[in-house]
Amino acid sequence: MTKTPKLLGTDNRKMSKSYANFIALSDTPEEIEKKVSRMITDPERIKLKDKGHPAICNVFSYFSTFEAPEVKKHVKEWCEGATAGCTECKSRLAQVLISYLEPIRQRRNKLSDSAVEDIIREGAEKARRAAAETMGEVKKLINID
Repeated sequence: MTKTPKLLGTDNRKMSKSYANFIALSDTPEEIEKKVSRMITDPERIKLKDKGHPAICNVFSYFSTFEAPEVKKHVKEWCEGATAGCTECKSRLAQVLISYLEPIRQRRNKLSDSAVEDIIREGAEKARRAAAETMGEVKKLINID
């Protein structure tokens, strides 16, 4: 139902916190680069001279998911033509992910612990008022004073 129905983890297995094979929204650029550099690529491309198979490369699938069509086109050409290696591909992917996730990281960093606590406190107060109102109606309906 989506363009990318399944995105595998960095090790080509199901993405899972317990496998530690994911890139978190809060990861720093350095963490993203490190995780991407360890990603598994096309298992059939052993040497730089070997032509790659983007359709089976997990790294290539990330370019589609993270809306990098201009980079994706070049990466596909490099891979199939064996003009650049997987290391270059991973480096490009890291930059795409860093750019994509930067606004999210910035918004997350702006929220201090006290701001989050204030949001939780406000939500709890709204919930208490709504619950009290509902309980009042329930008591009225079953004639409890």
